[in-house]
Amino acid sequence: SGMVVPKLFAKNLDKSLPNTIMATPFSISEDRKVENKGINLGYIAVKEYGNFIGAIGLFKDNDGKYDVLNPQLYFTSIKGHWTFDLEGNLPINLRNRESGGSISTTLGYGISDRLRVGGSITKEKGKDLEYRANVRVDITKYHKYLIQGYLGKEKVGIRGAINF
Repeated sequence: SGMVVPKLFAKNLDKSLPNTIMATPFSISEDRKVENKGINLGYIAVKEYGNFIGAIGLFKDNDGKYDVLNPQLYFTSIKGHWTFDLEGNLPINLRNRESGGSISTTLGYGISDRLRVGGSITKEKGKDLEYRANVRVDITKYHKYLIQGYLGKEKVGIRGAINF
């Protein structure tokens, strides 16, 4: 099973929209069923101390209806060999007004220009803190193709990214 998240950066299509992004995540089940999970629209702000992405998403709830509004914020700062990431999500079910949410932070150290190691802490509403060790390998320069592995107390995962 897994998740595929096609992203479109509008600057590749239209120079008048240089800082916008659209993403459409799809899940793939163990029996190879593919399902759209929603759509995200966002804005990218590049500052001298880091990059921000503010996005709003409309996603499916447990009943398969597009009822979940999810404001999101992402921040990345790279200073020398160090990388700091912060991510926040606040999903709100528009039918029953229930909300969830999570916040995650990652600190990484670049051993070389293609290998980074670090750790993450995630807190989801109603759950205990989750800690993970991370290893990221950039297959090509400029983060075009990468593989990232996670090892936590209860989960092990792998993520691949291909950026066109």
